[in-house]
Amino acid sequence: MVKKPAAMKSLRENIANAFTIMPILLILAFLLAPGLCMADVSVSLDASPNRVQTGDVFNLSVTVSGAGSADDIQLRGTNGLEVGRPGQSSRTSIVNGRIDRSITYTYGISAPKTGTYTLGPAIVTIGGKQYGSNTARVTVDPLGEIKGRENDAMFFTAEVLPKQAYAGQDILCRVRFYWSIPLRDIQFEGFPDIENLEFSQIGDSRQFQKTINGKAFNVAELVHQVIPSATGDYEIPPLAVKAEVIKSSGRPSRFPRGFFDDQFFGNEQVVKTRVLSEPVSFSVKALPTEGAPGGFNGLIGRFSIQADLDPKEVKAGDSATLTVTLSGRGNVQLLPDLDLPPLPGVKVYPSDPQLEDNRDGQGPFGKKTMQWALVPQTEGDVAVPAFSVPYFNTGTGKYEYAKTREINLHVLPGAVHAAPAPTQEMQVNSASKHRVQMLGEDILKIHETPKAVAPGMGQTMPVWLGVLIIGFPFLPLAGALIIRSGGEKRAQQAGVRASKKAYAAFAKAVRDLGADKSVEAFRALQEYLALRLGLEAATLTSHEAEEKMLAAGVDPESASRLKQVFSSLETCVFSQCGSQFSPEVRQELLDVVRAVDKKVKV
Repeated sequence: MVKKPAAMKSLRENIANAFTIMPILLILAFLLAPGLCMADVSVSLDASPNRVQTGDVFNLSVTVSGAGSADDIQLRGTNGLEVGRPGQSSRTSIVNGRIDRSITYTYGISAPKTGTYTLGPAIVTIGGKQYGSNTARVTVDPLGEIKGRENDAMFFTAEVLPKQAYAGQDILCRVRFYWSIPLRDIQFEGFPDIENLEFSQIGDSRQFQKTINGKAFNVAELVHQVIPSATGDYEIPPLAVKAEVIKSSGRPSRFPRGFFDDQFFGNEQVVKTRVLSEPVSFSVKALPTEGAPGGFNGLIGRFSIQADLDPKEVKAGDSATLTVTLSGRGNVQLLPDLDLPPLPGVKVYPSDPQLEDNRDGQGPFGKKTMQWALVPQTEGDVAVPAFSVPYFNTGTGKYEYAKTREINLHVLPGAVHAAPAPTQEMQVNSASKHRVQMLGEDILKIHETPKAVAPGMGQTMPVWLGVLIIGFPFLPLAGALIIRSGGEKRAQQAGVRASKKAYAAFAKAVRDLGADKSVEAFRALQEYLALRLGLEAATLTSHEAEEKMLAAGVDPESASRLKQVFSSLETCVFSQCGSQFSPEVRQELLDVVRAVDKKVKV
């Protein structure tokens, strides 16, 4: 037998020890890392569901993020409520090296009395510091049809809210099935055909537990929207639920109740049953005609409106976005599309309105969002008018208005057209002129009397020499004028060559643009017009582009086609229409620009 070297044995022992310690080090690193990369501590409060009946149990969740377990939690606003002991759950996630850890404490709460409760804030103590949460509201409704039947093993209730409604108002019918014995295959048979009434289910069924007079029940709930087509008094007859009741066969069994209490083993029997509710009635009346405002379109519920302008200060030619949001509870499908009146000196580009229509246990709710891109053409202040939407408030029973305030848009001077470059000229200030004074005499005698020019005085100068002397100072100026004229001619010829190549540059820039490149296409068209027409850097409108083309000799029909394509691109850019630069639009743009390019006389 060969004996292994001691050094090899020691190396293997060290490796084994390292693998033993490594998991411990990894666990310590994982526990310590949250303290180094943990997010800021925050506390949030949530109640679900937020509308229950007396005796129902709802969940109140307190979530602590960015820290470990809470040392203490104090719930405020729970007076008069029965609060159970909290359950605890935790969640840890790692995103881009950042560890987010949260712990949720869930309380089961029951309300013995009706009313609206404001729960919270929750005050959480962690490491000696206190953190507060938001608040949550829970509405507790009366029991309705449950009273007097809570001792039954199972029963079925139906209720309509509100019992007195207006035409067009959303009406809810909530049905609940209670049972405290083993059941299976529970089915709601639905609503019968009732004249002038339609029913539409809202959301999925909900199951929860509820304690009535100390007895625990399982509850299955369905909520439907009731849609009446006429006013009057209505009655929904008894509704039905069918189920299978699981009963013991009565034979002794060696096993405790559980898996073996099944039909397959012969220890249970199934009895089919059908449970009825009490009938429920309600009435629908017409909206009052007195006080009905002009422009009322049948919007019923409770609504609010908000307007925002971003930014509130721009330069002429730049864009600001006006956003108006109309939201609330009620028949939100009737939320109107608002119109923005013309604004002097401002081009307006509207976007398509966006409607969000939702449903929950309290009925429909939602909002409609409308946006306009505002592009002022001149500096100054622009008053964006207030919006007003009439609706019927079912809470007050009166017609009301949802209103915004007037918003001011301040417009600064903008670079709509580039300013011409300043010319450099020598200015002569008349104030700097002085009387000519003689400072001295030349070597030759200066004749100061008329006799100095008499015949015979001095020597006669040749004509050619006089012309040379007189014209010599002007020779540099003449040369400069000749050189300048040649430079201007060459620059003009270069401009003409660049102008004639404008379409080729435009086609190259536009040909490969994708469907979401409307902005790039619009910019390329602006650059083409500036280059082809020899304009200074400018931001043209569609009307200005048409006028420039007509002035350049393009026929009215071709100029009008260019204006239409220009206006379409301009509207898409400022209204953020998205992927509208399709291959068909791109080809049409190229064809129109090619046609007008051939007719420009530059």
